[in-house]
Amino acid sequence: MKENYILSFLKHNNPILDEILYSNLTRNDVQPSSGIEVIKILQLLLLIKKPKLMLELGTSNGYSAIACGEILKKFNAKLITVDSKERLYKEAIKNIKKANLENTISPICDDVINYLNKTTEKFDFIYQDSGKSTYPETIEKIIEILNPNGIIVADDTLFKITGKRKSLANAVHKYNELVFNNKKLFSTIIPFGDGLTISIKI
Repeated sequence: MKENYILSFLKHNNPILDEILYSNLTRNDVQPSSGIEVIKILQLLLLIKKPKLMLELGTSNGYSAIACGEILKKFNAKLITVDSKERLYKEAIKNIKKANLENTISPICDDVINYLNKTTEKFDFIYQDSGKSTYPETIEKIIEILNPNGIIVADDTLFKITGKRKSLANAVHKYNELVFNNKKLFSTIIPFGDGLTISIKI
């Protein structure tokens, strides 16, 4: 299968990422991790974009934040990552410290919608991986706080056709409709993992 061929080439650049990913596969108290295929797309986009400030919505226990932080530290950029679950927030802090990225990554324990409504920051890159029901509700605010030529990457956007998480499929489908019909964005979908919708603010 082509997926296995691709995976044979993909390696994490920090051993803690393997540890977190494989641990998460056996747990039911964390959200499923993005997976290495998605992580490598994120890292590639970060290397191309070289953002000064990145926002992640949906930290879980820090897997994708650490992967992104490994790239961001190369050009002294910063990542703010937001999650409402205090238990996961505390676990993410421990993992980020273990990865020696506490000077790059700033975790925040807050409701994603609340954070977006009060932040005064402007971002060059936003990774949307929070509760899928929030995707349509937050996209306008995300566009507002995104700098021109900034990138939005939304995970799990093919639930409509993968058959996974059927209760969330309509929300991510609505999100896709919104970004593809928004004249401020140029968007496409990549069928890695459960789908990545990538948008650029034009």
